[in-house]
Amino acid sequence: MVTKPKILIVDDSSDNLQVLLQILKDDYAIVAATTGTKALKMAMIQPVPDLIILDIVMPNMNGYDVCKQLKANPSTKHIPVIFITGLDEASCEADGFALGAVDYMTKPLNPAVVKARIDNHLSLRQQNKHLQDKNAKLLRNSRLKNEFLAKISYELRTPLHIILGISEVLQEELLGTLKKEQSKAIANVNESVFHLLELMNDILELSTINFGQTELELASVEVTSICDGSLVFVRKQTYHKKIQLSIQFGEDLPHIILDKRLVQRALINLLNNAVTHTPEGGKISINVHKVREQKSSSTTKEWLRISVTNTGLGLSKKAAKRLSQALNQVDNSLDLEQVVIGLGLALVKHVLDLHGGYLTLSSEIGVGSCFAITLPYVTPTSRP
Repeated sequence: MVTKPKILIVDDSSDNLQVLLQILKDDYAIVAATTGTKALKMAMIQPVPDLIILDIVMPNMNGYDVCKQLKANPSTKHIPVIFITGLDEASCEADGFALGAVDYMTKPLNPAVVKARIDNHLSLRQQNKHLQDKNAKLLRNSRLKNEFLAKISYELRTPLHIILGISEVLQEELLGTLKKEQSKAIANVNESVFHLLELMNDILELSTINFGQTELELASVEVTSICDGSLVFVRKQTYHKKIQLSIQFGEDLPHIILDKRLVQRALINLLNNAVTHTPEGGKISINVHKVREQKSSSTTKEWLRISVTNTGLGLSKKAAKRLSQALNQVDNSLDLEQVVIGLGLALVKHVLDLHGGYLTLSSEIGVGSCFAITLPYVTPTSRP
């Protein structure tokens, strides 16, 4: 049995109530109130009305006051309200819309128009509810997927650390001398396990950031400490690949306000990306400096830019353009980012988004690539 939509009619005139009742009784479940106070109580009775028809002119509490209280109550604020009014009151429509009403009907009422307007608003409400339910389901499924990935990542980290520890013992020849081929094979194992651990860390970090669970832990940080702390994580890799690593700091780099852990994590990802795509004997250079952008004729905004440049194959113009578009897209769809730019760069992008910064790329085939982190240069003295 199909349940009829429930409509609450609020009018102090019994004649007006009878007119509306005759128009609507066959298609809707009707409840009525003759005062604003009664209407507010009846609107709370479950199931709450699907729509409220509300007269403006009533004693003690007029329709505007009733609507204002309905919209202030979380339990009733979503219920569509249609005002009914006399022709001489039609100029007050703007006031009703400002309070949250969805429509106006003027007396005398036309039965066909009344039904058409009510049906339209009930249909819109049903569509909105369907979209809200669908969005809630999608969010729930995404959260479950995210939690599942995070759990897998967490569980895998322990055995991976064990494998990495054993391979490092073998690589350092603590269990015996290795042949050249054996040493190279173990180095490959080390590199692969390290890469897997980085992926696990990225998944865990993204699972937190992607659902708004991350609150920035802002603090005053020395710029050089961000870079030095990040380089520690790639020095062993660059040593084994005989990569020349250099860093250059610009002048006038005071402390900056940011989340050091997240920004350092983002920089580590860029460095790992550079190491992966730099051939043996290649070069990686980090340049840290302040840049100024003219926002208007009277104001200039300062940014901190950390550029990571590596020699290597580089990217074609088409590939670089596609990657740049993904890095600068407004839609932060994690699934799309993973396909186009990978987990590591997706994490970098999310971290910079949280700080109000951005990531840029320049690349040339046969020369190499340069990724640049740009962050607002908020200092302890400039922070509001």
